[in-house]
Amino acid sequence: MPATIVRPPFPHITHDPPWSWMDDDDQLLIMLVTTWALSSGRIPLRLPIDELTETELIDFWADDKTRTST
Repeated sequence: MPATIVRPPFPHITHDPPWSWMDDDDQLLIMLVTTWALSSGRIPLRLPIDELTETELIDFWADDKTRTST
């Protein structure tokens, strides 16, 4: 009969996850910016995101495929 390997029980997490200091709006902002950066290939020029100028925000979020000519 093969020897039984005894492993210690999985340790319980006793601290808050690293994102617990953020409120819901901050988490949503990070999720949306990360998703858009991955899908569009655009990376915000500087951080924090909430300090970008209006022009920087437009450049980051503008979608070339849906842009209309005026």
